Parts: sequence; C-alpha cells; structure tokens
Amino acid sequence: MLKIESSLSKLAGQEQLYLTLRKKEGRLYTDEQVKELPQVAKKHPLAKEWKVRKHSAQRLIKYLAAKARPLKILEIGCGNGWLCHQLSYIPGTAITGLDINTPELEQAVRLFGNTPSMNFIFGDIFEDILLFEKYDAIIFASSVQYFSNMVQAIDRVMPFLNKNAEIHIIDSPIYKTERDAIEARERSKNYFEMNGVDEMAKYYHHHTYGFLQKFNHQVIRPGLSERLLGTGYFPWIIIKPRVF
Repeated sequence: MLKIESSLSKLAGQEQLYLTLRKKEGRLYTDEQVKELPQVAKKHPLAKEWKVRKHSAQRLIKYLAAKARPLKILEIGCGNGWLCHQLSYIPGTAITGLDINTPELEQAVRLFGNTPSMNFIFGDIFEDILLFEKYDAIIFASSVQYFSNMVQAIDRVMPFLNKNAEIHIIDSPIYKTERDAIEARERSKNYFEMNGVDEMAKYYHHHTYGFLQKFNHQVIRPGLSERLLGTGYFPWIIIKPRVF
C-alpha cells in the first residue's frame, strides 16, 4: 500500500537528476534484481558495493532480531524497498518505508506492497505525514547525504520514537573533519559534472561527526576483519533519546 501525501512539484527537479545519475551508474534495477538484493552476481559492476550493504544489513537485522519482541520500523529513504524487504523477515516486525522518489517507491510497492507487514509512504519527513506514529527503530540507510542538516533531521524524527527506541544510520560516509568534508564535496561536484548532472551537487551533502554532539549516540566503526574482507567502509551509528 502506498500513501501519497505530499506535493510532487518541488521534488520533480531533484528526482529527475537523481534518476538520471542512477541510470548512468547502473543503479536502476529490474524487479527480478530487486527481489534478490542485496545478493547480486559476482560479476555485477557494483558487486563490491552490495557486499558492503549485505554485511551491514545482516548485522542490523541480527541486532534488531535479538530484541526478541515485536518492532515497528521506519526506513527513511527506502528507495526500491530492498532493505524493508529484508527487515520484514524479523519475526513480529511491521515495516514502513518512506521516500520522495516516485519510480523507485512504486517499484517497492509493486514488489513488496502486498506483504501484510509492509507499508510504503511517499513524502518528506519535514511535512506532516507521520503524525501520531511511533516506531521502535528508525533507519537512515545510505540516505543521510540527501539531508542538508542532519541535526534538524534527527530532531524531526525523535518525537516518533517509542520508549527504548533507536535511530540507526548505516551505509553512509561521515567525515572526521570539515576539511575532509570539503574535499569530498569537491570530488562529488566533479563527479556530478562529469555525469552531466551538475545541479545534483545542491542535493547531495557531506556531514561530519560533529552533528552527533547534540545526541546520545554510539559510533561503531568497521573492525580490522571487516576492512580486510572489504565489508567495512562506513560507520554504524546508533542514536537514542536522552534519559533525564
């Protein structure tokens, strides 16, 4: 089931740039491919990337399943729904995927929308689309780079957390210093220009660990074994409401 509760007009330009880039990168997948994600063929051009995503997804699922209780989970920036699909195998879960990208979200609905435990919503978290909802886990998977201000984004979703709930950030680059972020921003700008989507730089952001200072958080960095196996590129960040 897909709920569309937001205006398309202000998102149309960003969506078109995003889809143009993803097509050039080979990141628009067929229905059959999405059903199998994060598993891809060994010779797939993005096999290394999906190896990382498979590892982080399995690690997150194991962590959440160990809570051994029914969970309501929200994934912000769910795209084609592959991670929601994987999370739905955790016993007792109810999964909501949210995104502003219409074609990928429609694909998620087409493939997984008939699963009773899964629901998809079109919209922006800064609009009133999640009123009165509460979740046990909110996940940003490879999506924080599309938010210009992560402090505002985390503040926005905090009221949607149940007691003892958590926010998880995975599969996203977070930079140690502002200089690192500036250098990465320049690399991204050159990359977008090379691919003919110059304006994408306006929508792709580079965050440092500084945004976490306001929050009760834990950063789990890749271990040596993960780095050696090629599965450890990004930190796993867990944010919990402060207890006063």
